Formats: sequence, C-alpha cells, structure tokens
Amino acid sequence: MVRPSDPLKITLTDFFACKQGGTVAGILIDIRGFWAHDNHNYLLQEEEEAEEE
Repeated sequence: MVRPSDPLKITLTDFFACKQGGTVAGILIDIRGFWAHDNHNYLLQEEEEAEEE
C-alpha cells in the first residue's frame, strides 16, 4: 500500500506520498482498524444481505 522508496523502512514522506497513510497507520496501531480492513469484503456482504431482508 505504501510502496516506500527504501524497501527496508517506511518514512513519513512515504506515508504522505501514498495518500493512504491514515489507513496504514490505523491497521498497524488499532486492532479494530486492522480487522475492518482485513474483513472489508465480508462486511460489505453482510450489509447487502441486511438490505435485502
């Protein structure tokens, strides 16, 4: 997601350049953020099923 200029480290500049720094930081520091990102497709499917009922 970040595609850092140096493959061994991610810098703040890399975060700003990728425009997804907030998402990456949330995944790294918040278990709920990680879970929501990792299960995005599952959550969308649940919402669609709830709308159909």
